[in-house]
Amino acid sequence: MQSLMDQSVAPIQRMITEGREAEAVGALRNLIQQGPALGDGWIRVLAIAQSLGDEDAVQWGARQAFVELDGRPDAAVSLSESLARIGDTAEALMVAKQATVRFPDHAGLSCHYGTKLSQAGKFEAAEAELRRCLSLQPDFAEAWVQLGAFLNFAERPDDVAAMEQLAEAASGPKNAAIFFALGKAYDDLGQAERAMKSWKEGNRLVSLTMKFEPRMLEFMAYLKQHFSEPLPITPQMNAAGPKPIFIMGAPRTGTTLLEQVISAHPMVEGLGESLISRVATWPVRHMSPTSMADFEAISPPPWQQIGQIYKALVSARVSSAQFVTDKAATLHLFAGVLARAMPDAKFIWVKRRNEAAALSAFKAYFARGQAWSANLSDAFAFLRAHDSLCEHWQSVLGPRLMKVDYEALVSEPEAQVQNILNFAGLPYDPACLNFFDNPRAVQTASLGQVRQGWTTASVDGWRRYADDLSAAAAES
Repeated sequence: MQSLMDQSVAPIQRMITEGREAEAVGALRNLIQQGPALGDGWIRVLAIAQSLGDEDAVQWGARQAFVELDGRPDAAVSLSESLARIGDTAEALMVAKQATVRFPDHAGLSCHYGTKLSQAGKFEAAEAELRRCLSLQPDFAEAWVQLGAFLNFAERPDDVAAMEQLAEAASGPKNAAIFFALGKAYDDLGQAERAMKSWKEGNRLVSLTMKFEPRMLEFMAYLKQHFSEPLPITPQMNAAGPKPIFIMGAPRTGTTLLEQVISAHPMVEGLGESLISRVATWPVRHMSPTSMADFEAISPPPWQQIGQIYKALVSARVSSAQFVTDKAATLHLFAGVLARAMPDAKFIWVKRRNEAAALSAFKAYFARGQAWSANLSDAFAFLRAHDSLCEHWQSVLGPRLMKVDYEALVSEPEAQVQNILNFAGLPYDPACLNFFDNPRAVQTASLGQVRQGWTTASVDGWRRYADDLSAAAAES
């Protein structure tokens, strides 16, 4: 006899297996709203919601899990993370803080709370909490990574010594984080050779469990072939709701900075790295040749449905904003679909010099999802393919896509911001130049840089590692 959990989830998993993800999203939402007593099964429900990219379902399910599992640590972290993902920073912090009060000796909860504080720009409180985490568990390396996101270790010899001691005893993928933190410390000290050695070891450990798949490069090439003609603009397809400004760019290229700039405008609300675009585009599944052929065989192809789903989900999340910014990590893949579905959408491609982007990604601790960043040669190959695809979107989208050079943006912010706002259809507002006062939390590894304001400090930092980068570029 099937358990209640299996009875509830099996039909949804079958839909996913059969390629009916869009239908699965609706079924999953219905299940969560019914609120059956699933116990530990709620963690499984959350995993399914996350696999579908449905952040709202994750948040609803996390609330159910939090209540039914009596606020235990894993449920508290899931709820806090889901709230942060949808932009509810205040409640995310409250849940995280209450969890540390209830479980004061739980190092993982302490690190999580410290991370949320740092993402909200509360660096003094974040440092205190992350150091409390380390007092509970000195080898909790992720806490050192988070401290490195906003601290300069150049004048903190005791911190460097503590990390060196941890690195000496570290082995295996679960200890990779300490090498990224230590690399950051050596970089702060100007010890480029030791920094690169640490980052290489950290990435070597990460790559033991996460491999770069060259087929991603092939998929980007396929997208250029499929969307080979200029995309038609059909204003009558525009759905009601805020106008989206999609910000594309490889990780660590300045997309977080630009979104903070634009979302500081009073007419704009930022969605961050929202997955709303992924939920809305499930009708085309994974955009394989077969799934695209099936979708386009429908007469007429329901492009408008994708736009309607996207704007309905956005409208349920934002208040009265006329525009939204969206910097989902997969936008470079779905730009063609989203542009066809929403004629009023604008796209901005942030381009950073590949040497700087490759190094910045290589020294960031990505526990999952960015396998290309663990090898500098793979990073250059990925970045070139990414550039080629974005250049293609530029040719087929025409005036709907604007390319922004990161180096120009930070060097000439006033002129660049004016051009960007003009492109987006927004009047100039000085708040965009003072983006560092934007109260929005920053969920990416760029949290420290974004709070610094306008700076060119990262423009030439790659030059200290030019030899390694040149060799990797030549191999890619």
